[in-house]
Amino acid sequence: MSALKIPLRLTALALALHGGAAPALQPSLTLTPPPTVATVPAVSVPEPPPPAPLHLQFSATLSPRPATARIPNFAQDDSHDAPAWQADPRPTDAAPVAPQQWLLHQVWIGEATHNEALIDSALLRLARLAADDPDVQYAQLQQALRRKDIAAAEQTLAHLHAAPNAQRQARRAAVLMRLQGADQAQLQQALLLQTAGRHAEAVATFEQLFGNDPPTFTLALTYWSARAELPRQRPEAIRQLQALDQRAPDNSQLRQTLVGLLFAENRNAEALAMLGQLAQDPYARAGAAQREFDYWNAQPVTARSVAGWQRFLQRYMGTPLYSKGREALHAQQQQMADPAWRARLYGATLLAQGRNAEAITQFRYALTRYPQEAALHGDLGYAHSRSGNHAAALAAFTEAARTEQHAFLADKWQSLIRNSRFWALLSDAEQAVTAQDAARATALYEQARRVKPAAAEPLIGLAQLALAQGRNDQAQALFERARAVDPDSNSAIRGLVALYREQQPERAQALLDGLPQARRAQLQGLIDSLETDRLNAQADDAEQRGDGAALLTLLQRLHALQPDAPWTAWRVAHAQRAQGDAQTADAGFAAFFQSHADDPSTRYAYALYLASIDDDAQALTVLQAVAPEQQTEAMQQLAERLTQTRARGHAQALHAQGRTQEAEALLLGLQRADADLTVAEWARERDDPARALALYEQVLAREPDNTAARLGVIELLIEDGQTDAARHWLADAPPQPQADQLYLRRRLAHAHLAVGNTEHAAQTYAALNRDAPGDVLTLRDTARLAVQRGQWDEALDSYAQAMAFNRQLTAEPHNHAALTAATRAQDDTDWLTRSLRSDVDALYHARSTIIEAAHQYGWRNDSTTSGVSALTRAVTMLDASTPLTTPLGTGRGWARIEQVELDAGRFAADPDGLHRASFGSCALQWQALGASAPQPAGCLPEHARAQGTTLAVGWRDAQWAFDLGHSPLGFTLDNWLGGAAYRSRWADWGYTVTASRRPMDSTLLSYAGAQDPASGARFGGVTANGISLNLSRDRGERSGVWALLQHHWLLGDVVPDNRRTRLMSGVYVRLLERANEQVRIGATAMLWWHQKNLGQYTLGHGGYYSPQQYASLGVPLRWSRRTADWSWDVQGSIGWSTSRSDDSALYPTDVLQRVLGAQADPAQFALVRGNLTQSGGRSHSFGWSLQGGLEHRLTDHWTLGGQLAYQRSPDYAPSTATLYLRYWLQPWQGNLPLPVEPLVPYATLR
Repeated sequence: MSALKIPLRLTALALALHGGAAPALQPSLTLTPPPTVATVPAVSVPEPPPPAPLHLQFSATLSPRPATARIPNFAQDDSHDAPAWQADPRPTDAAPVAPQQWLLHQVWIGEATHNEALIDSALLRLARLAADDPDVQYAQLQQALRRKDIAAAEQTLAHLHAAPNAQRQARRAAVLMRLQGADQAQLQQALLLQTAGRHAEAVATFEQLFGNDPPTFTLALTYWSARAELPRQRPEAIRQLQALDQRAPDNSQLRQTLVGLLFAENRNAEALAMLGQLAQDPYARAGAAQREFDYWNAQPVTARSVAGWQRFLQRYMGTPLYSKGREALHAQQQQMADPAWRARLYGATLLAQGRNAEAITQFRYALTRYPQEAALHGDLGYAHSRSGNHAAALAAFTEAARTEQHAFLADKWQSLIRNSRFWALLSDAEQAVTAQDAARATALYEQARRVKPAAAEPLIGLAQLALAQGRNDQAQALFERARAVDPDSNSAIRGLVALYREQQPERAQALLDGLPQARRAQLQGLIDSLETDRLNAQADDAEQRGDGAALLTLLQRLHALQPDAPWTAWRVAHAQRAQGDAQTADAGFAAFFQSHADDPSTRYAYALYLASIDDDAQALTVLQAVAPEQQTEAMQQLAERLTQTRARGHAQALHAQGRTQEAEALLLGLQRADADLTVAEWARERDDPARALALYEQVLAREPDNTAARLGVIELLIEDGQTDAARHWLADAPPQPQADQLYLRRRLAHAHLAVGNTEHAAQTYAALNRDAPGDVLTLRDTARLAVQRGQWDEALDSYAQAMAFNRQLTAEPHNHAALTAATRAQDDTDWLTRSLRSDVDALYHARSTIIEAAHQYGWRNDSTTSGVSALTRAVTMLDASTPLTTPLGTGRGWARIEQVELDAGRFAADPDGLHRASFGSCALQWQALGASAPQPAGCLPEHARAQGTTLAVGWRDAQWAFDLGHSPLGFTLDNWLGGAAYRSRWADWGYTVTASRRPMDSTLLSYAGAQDPASGARFGGVTANGISLNLSRDRGERSGVWALLQHHWLLGDVVPDNRRTRLMSGVYVRLLERANEQVRIGATAMLWWHQKNLGQYTLGHGGYYSPQQYASLGVPLRWSRRTADWSWDVQGSIGWSTSRSDDSALYPTDVLQRVLGAQADPAQFALVRGNLTQSGGRSHSFGWSLQGGLEHRLTDHWTLGGQLAYQRSPDYAPSTATLYLRYWLQPWQGNLPLPVEPLVPYATLR
């Protein structure tokens, strides 16, 4: 038998070279059984008609097809480099056929059917029609080679090389010539390799000879048949052979090859159609019948197989297999009527629909009647396999193999048995992994590897085990081996990406980037997941940096990648709100919610978002729509919290409306400790410590270790002054806040601080800063403690850290200019930011040394008397303030020196050169009884002025203020001055109590004193000595009120003592209240009472305004504004006043005695000129005032400012102008004062 193969293969070699093929030996045609196909579900089909008789026509010679036959166009694209025999010369039905094309087609038909006469006839005619056509010449060259006419072939090859458009044909012709000569042995070797089944080597040799472009029909059939035997090459081989069949039809050997390949690819319908074509070939009909008979005989009995047998009988009537086919059809028709078999068919339908459990039931029923039906056992195995029961599938396939009667199907069942055993082992391994039995899982994976060494799944399972155990290097090696075993394994790719993505995300990305586009499409979800990780990491980094714009951009890209991810939508909305675009955030998340409302996670995310923007009612509505069985514990907790929050919000609203009882009843009805604690806080706010204590005790009765309740009790004890008891609670039963309860831990520190446990408080703050290093409140309170301990630098450092964490400061902590610039007030800031700014601003003012120089000039514009009531004032001030620690604490000490110049003008002289103004006793003239002439009268018209230097010192802190000074040294009369004040709060009221001695500085006489030119007596220099109470109530709301109550004794030299009581009050309304701009309007009322009217300038009067009653009403309006380096304000007011003054003695009795002489008897004198009394009266008047101020920052250390004030009424119109310069020893860029605050003279302190 082996000896016979050589001659046969040599014959094939000759035919391959000559372009022909040996006629097939039809009687000896053997076809291999078709491959196994999956069971096809039964379908309802109509019964086929009776088979029609076959009318076969045989022809001894091949003739041209009729003109109506479909012959494609000869035109070819040179870029395809297709061989000449591959061109399709058959025209379409609508296209006429040119003679040249038709003749070429005859040549190729002759080559495919081995009809040399047809070839010769066609070429003879083509030589006359188109002798220079490259395709014609190529066919002539093939004919010459078949005839062994090498010279003619070489001559034709030369013509092809010379032709400009025959490169393709010339190249193939050269290949044919080499195969005839030098390459003939190599071609023989290739054919022998194919015969021996060494297809890969055969294909490699073929391609060395002619690439993948065989030059003849026979070589094309041989080459592609060999290619079909290589892995994953069969579909391409089928495509090429089908193209060959279309261009060179009626070759039975080609079609027989195609039938085998199509069956092998499970393309059964195409294979059957091709058999139908072979059935019309008398030489191939018997072989086709055998092949189709074997196919249908191996198929399960279904409606499809019945129809197939009917078609078989139509095709193969008269063949030896016809009677067997008829018997098979009859048997199957009977079997189709059997209920048990129909159950099998119904089971197949169920299996195709994925209803595996139902299919198993049907198959088991069918097996009760057909226990020896191998295919039925196979169907049961398939159903078990699809259900994941690989052990049952293994048993079913084993039984199928035992009962199988077709030997050629044995391999199929063995393959399925091996496959089921493989998957059963993998399933058991996965169960072992779940049970955390790594050793058993490893052993099972190794068994699976032995069953299917070329499978990647066991390697992947072992890799995942290694990865779970932290053996990353081994896991990586196993994943890579899995890829080597199965390059198409996406699971191996996923495993490597999972290995890399945590520590080496760039390596994971590189792995995915290196995959072909088709594989990347399969792994798009993984690629998107990796991109999601990258964007998430970048977004987290941007959030950490505080780069809101970058964060929003990254989150929007992430949302585009994950359009259905609710938490990404949640982050986008929050980022948009952080960028100030609340409207877009709300609308965008609402739209996302509407399109994903059926998703519980989306509802939860949206509810959280709504809760974060204080829309608790809508949040609860959204969350309550989630079915109870779909609600997670987190959802239930949120719903409970929202319910509690709504109740709390309602209670807070009731409390704000003053409906305290309803609010408390609502909260207490919740039966929650936190609600009770809120009610206790309300009780403390309204100063009901007993109620608060009862509630704290109520909470402690239920929860003895409730930290907030224990702290509440301690704080109540502290507020009640029971510091020893509070200290006892803190020592014996200290509250124990949790590490994350920062607020309670801060309260605990405050309590320790209040009872004097400063060190304990400091330790608590230190622990808080360790546990929560970025907690702004803790840093702020740490700074406050440092301030109390006088550790100002440490306090500033803590404040700087707090402001940095609060994103208010980016400069170094010791950059004073930057730190103070960060304290500038801004609108729309939260309370904590405002608190930090206020604290740092106050601390910086408290610890800074400030030097101020100012000059104030004042004058009067009303009808005054020169030398008497007229007054201009010039005060030059130099003030220095600096931190100073006293036994009362640390505050600010200050020292002041002033140069004061007062000028009342020169007295107006009478014609005799003297003045007789109502000043001192210059206006009086006496005559002794019995004397012939009155005594001389009048005074020299001197210039009334005074100047002196004021010295004063003082100290103040948040609670106390003291000062001590002296009226200007150099005045006619001088006095020690000073005051002490105490400031505190009571309920909503702030109050200040002051005891003071202050000068009455409205006139030269009352402030500096004067000397009576006539008597030489010095008088005036009045001081106000007494107490005052200042009250104010301002809770930061739109309006506030204030009141001032004073009582003073007015004392002066040669001036009777007087008493003054004043009551002033007012209300103000904030028309505009911003951080850097204020508009306020108010109303003020004043009531004054003086015991005596001592407002004249005669000897014995003080020269100060002292009506017995005075009342006024005023309406002030003030606008203030500032920028970074400018501050200004404008204030105006209008008012109405009324007063009553009693008659008064211009010269009290003791004063008259001074004027007449110590021994004189006033009864012995008569008044010649002047008055001894001043008539009183009532007056009413309207007045107005206007004031403006401006301050400008020059540098980090200097500010310059000024103020101008003008007041106008019928009897009093003072004006002042002030210019000042302020120097900060440390750099300062904080808030300029609002309104402007110029330095004021010491005499005007109250």
